[in-house]
Amino acid sequence: MCWDAGCDRWPAANSACRPITTASNGSSPARSRTMTPGTCRRSRLSTGAVTISFSGPDTGRCSHASRRRRGGAFLDPEELTLTLTNVFVQDQIALTDSLTLTLGAKYEDNSFSGQEFLPNVRLGWKRPGGDLVWAAVSRASRTPNRIERGLTLPGFLVGGEFQSETLTAWEAGYRANPLPRASFSVSAFYNVYDDLRTTSLNPATFLPLSFTNGGAGESWGIEAWGSYDLTDRWRVSAGLSTLEKDFAAPPEAMDISGLASVGDDPGYQLLLRSQSQITDRMDLDVRLRAVDALADVDSHVEADVRLGWRLTDRLEVSVTGQNLIEDRRIETGDPVRRRAFGRSVHAALRASF
Repeated sequence: MCWDAGCDRWPAANSACRPITTASNGSSPARSRTMTPGTCRRSRLSTGAVTISFSGPDTGRCSHASRRRRGGAFLDPEELTLTLTNVFVQDQIALTDSLTLTLGAKYEDNSFSGQEFLPNVRLGWKRPGGDLVWAAVSRASRTPNRIERGLTLPGFLVGGEFQSETLTAWEAGYRANPLPRASFSVSAFYNVYDDLRTTSLNPATFLPLSFTNGGAGESWGIEAWGSYDLTDRWRVSAGLSTLEKDFAAPPEAMDISGLASVGDDPGYQLLLRSQSQITDRMDLDVRLRAVDALADVDSHVEADVRLGWRLTDRLEVSVTGQNLIEDRRIETGDPVRRRAFGRSVHAALRASF
């Protein structure tokens, strides 16, 4: 049996930068920290239909009084002390020589959503020959952040009682080495989401808006990978992941964001890779990837190639080409975070001591 516990307490005076904490079972407690004090920064928050720009400090005591007078966005209250306490415990039980049950649980108490219990159950069956069949169910949550609770724009947006978003995850998988040179793994998942963030109209006056927990939905898919050693010097591998989503907010949520918080993800991603040792000191690595289309971005296929030459046991020279198929490509349709990628070639010299 293992256990881990922690307690964090820090000031968040006027802070808009508390990181979002995802409580995921089976890992050590995540601790958030404010950033280096003494500076203010410009931030943006997209509610789907509207993007709000506001100034906020990394931490410290940058006053919002001037922004209040100008009618700009600010955090309310201006000063707030946030606490986070969590305890994680896990036990592994051998039911038989081949059947193992793993039980885990995480208890968390935070300033915004209070107490949360996040359990995890995993069952593994190691079959004759080394194959592994496993299944798991777990609960996780995303706690509110400072912006979702306190961002205020007079007459347009007010802070609300936004609570944690929750997830119940169901998983099952199979892993095997059918041949001495081959291995593969396949798993399937089904996730149920509740209390997702929505941006809601006031039912009586339409404005001001507020962040609420009106969304819900589910996602499912598979993840698979396999590798095969063609020779002692040449390995080929492949990986595939798929994702389907179904999210909605009921009419009574009066959501104007279109559930923008759930993001935009490709329906599939495929990776093919070849790793070969051409000589005792020269390696060639080739990767080919295919990604499904997004809402405003076409599907694409790209390739990366790396050639490395070990001059000595401690010195290596390499040349890498990335995104070699298309001259220029957009990988996200978000106008705020949109970035373009193109062909690039670079050389590197690595020395070890």
